[in-house]
Amino acid sequence: MMRYFKMASNTLKMNRGGYSSDMEDNTYKELLNEIPEFVFFHDLDGRFIEVNSALKSMLGLEEGNLLGHKIPEFIHPSYRDKFPEYIKTILDNGEDSGTMVVVDLAGKTRVLEYHTKLVNRKGVPVGIRGVARDISEKKRLERELKDREVLYRTLFENAEDAIFLMEGELFADCNPKTLEMFRCEKADIIGKPPYLFSPEYQPDGQLSRKKALEKIKSAMSGSPQRFEWQHKRKDGSLFDTIVSLYRIEVQKKELLVAMVHDISPHKSALKALEASERKYREVVENTNVIIIRYKPDGTFTFINKFGEEFFGFKREEIVGKRNVIGTIIPMTGRNSEKLKAIFRDLCRFPEGYVENESINVTKDGRQVYIAWRNQPIRDERGTVKEILSIGADVTKLKQLESELLQAKKLEAIGTLAGGIAHDFNNIVGGMLGYISLLKQQHTESDPHYAILRKIERAAEQTSELVKQLLAFSMRGKFELKPVDMNEIIKNVVRILRRSVSKKIELESDLQMDLPLTEGDSSQLEQVIMNICVNSAQAMPEGGELTLKTTTIDSKDLPKGVIKGAMADRYVVVSITDTGIGMDKFVREHVFDPFFTTKEIGKGTGLGLSTAYGIVRNHRGTIRVQSEVNRGTTFEIYLPAKYEPYQKEEETTTKASETTVQGKGKILVVDDEDVFREMMRDVLSYLGYEVIASENGKEGIKAYQEHMEEIDLVILDMNMPVMDGKEMFRELKKIDPNVKALLATGFALDGEVQGLMDEGIMGFIQKPFMIEDISMAIDALLKIDA
Repeated sequence: MMRYFKMASNTLKMNRGGYSSDMEDNTYKELLNEIPEFVFFHDLDGRFIEVNSALKSMLGLEEGNLLGHKIPEFIHPSYRDKFPEYIKTILDNGEDSGTMVVVDLAGKTRVLEYHTKLVNRKGVPVGIRGVARDISEKKRLERELKDREVLYRTLFENAEDAIFLMEGELFADCNPKTLEMFRCEKADIIGKPPYLFSPEYQPDGQLSRKKALEKIKSAMSGSPQRFEWQHKRKDGSLFDTIVSLYRIEVQKKELLVAMVHDISPHKSALKALEASERKYREVVENTNVIIIRYKPDGTFTFINKFGEEFFGFKREEIVGKRNVIGTIIPMTGRNSEKLKAIFRDLCRFPEGYVENESINVTKDGRQVYIAWRNQPIRDERGTVKEILSIGADVTKLKQLESELLQAKKLEAIGTLAGGIAHDFNNIVGGMLGYISLLKQQHTESDPHYAILRKIERAAEQTSELVKQLLAFSMRGKFELKPVDMNEIIKNVVRILRRSVSKKIELESDLQMDLPLTEGDSSQLEQVIMNICVNSAQAMPEGGELTLKTTTIDSKDLPKGVIKGAMADRYVVVSITDTGIGMDKFVREHVFDPFFTTKEIGKGTGLGLSTAYGIVRNHRGTIRVQSEVNRGTTFEIYLPAKYEPYQKEEETTTKASETTVQGKGKILVVDDEDVFREMMRDVLSYLGYEVIASENGKEGIKAYQEHMEEIDLVILDMNMPVMDGKEMFRELKKIDPNVKALLATGFALDGEVQGLMDEGIMGFIQKPFMIEDISMAIDALLKIDA
């Protein structure tokens, strides 16, 4: 610009009349008009006297219009007040340089850089000549550059990651975050190589120095690098980072920018998450419940280790499969369709099946009862993505519940049977009593005696049935006693002859002198009955059912029947039928709870499993042998505990066939009219005076009135108003030496034995013959109270 200024100074001259100009010369005018800078000449008031074409064009005025205008007219309003200072500076110094902001006629603001000089004539200032150029674009670029520099510096200073600038292999600068991250001062970093802030070796085993130089070389060659790196702080602690390394050019100098992001918190969180996931997986895999996950379309996505082992399926056999029918859901069977429907509904509407129970199937065909708890897993929009089901094996619980229900049913039936038996005993007792009384009045040669004997045998048979009812009523009361399995089988056969089809022939082959086992007779009878009923049902067209007993030494037991035999000998009960038999699958599952081959509603699948459980509780086992259409044999093995009973030989004339006459007064208390009247007649025949009462309360009153006369009280166990137990206790309060004989239909067990322990001197079970009662009374009256 100074070169143009000198040219303008030489061209512009003062004329004689005040101002004259050589620019009138065409040559110099053309020269000034070719100059791209703005050339001007103005007086001391700022009025333009001469300008070149560039200034006229910039201001948008023709020369004639521009001349005479003052410079302040074109100065931006914010800068006009500085114009007098501009004139003063020139007058004081003879020249001035600076910038001025002007506005052209189009309203555009421009920044002009100027240089002016005072023009004197004979030592008197007459004007100012100068040259200016438009630096608006330069100023704009400078402002943008400055703004950008401020922006980048702000980002650099406030970045959350450490940022290094590197020249070659050394750090040239770093931001504050770097000092915070590495816990050091800036002087500790500048001029140092990066590998000094690293351990000797990286986690992958490479030398930090070698690996760092390789990364720097690659970045400097124009290939940006991003990698994990372990750094070391000034205090020696290590931390993990992600490093981004790339090349930049600043003022024709190549630098490297290294951005370091601390991922230690992320790594720690990831490790914690992995540890949590590992712990969760260990819990899920090793817990003793089944855990499965599946999509709403039925596709299985997960099954835990316990579930695999429980069902017997490998994970790949289930996971990823949409149709699991035929795996844990049976393909066919009595529960298959129901379970398929439940599974379909559960996949569609999991909320309706928060809890449910179902019979599933294992790979080997075993049916199991599972209690499921189901939870839908939803995404952020609430859509069900998967269903989580947790299942517990409640097969044994269901079996116990069923057995308990069965036991309660049997207990209720037993109570009913006991009551019926009690009433029957009273009726039969009356019959036998009167028959015995009539027999006393006839000789054996009398034709009526034979008739009476036949009636007596019929009554005795009825009495035997009543005893079986009483035995049945004892079920549910588990008592370990010596048990003769031959007697158990005889009882079962008697019942079966009246209950199974007449087309089935019943045979028994019982070993003489069979050793006794120890157990509960009613439960063992239930085992034999359950198996026999099952065998009878396997012969719908008839056949043979054979029950056999024998013994076997433990050393001769079939291989694998009993592991670790606990007895030297075993009693073996074999039950053989000629029915339809079983295939291998049925044989393997015949003792499984709820397993049945019968139609729905015709079997619970618990009969044989209950029998198996009872035998196992008696430390025995059951073995089954069967082939299709070849019949079935069940073998029950029970430990032999005792030698057989030694039964006394019957004499030709039984002691009980003799009646004993007596005398005295006897109080008879029984609520059954028939039995009470029979006792009055029989005892009168035997020579006794009789007082009869129909319940305990009346009996107490009668005893109080005739206490000095009564020699013996005969009382029943079950009576209304006041039963035998309460009455005897009241009698003891009245007379501690009272003699009492308990006559009841119940066996000498339970409550009866308890009453005997309280002091009742005698017991006789209904029904009885006249000979039996006469001897019992005679024995008690002979006791010296």
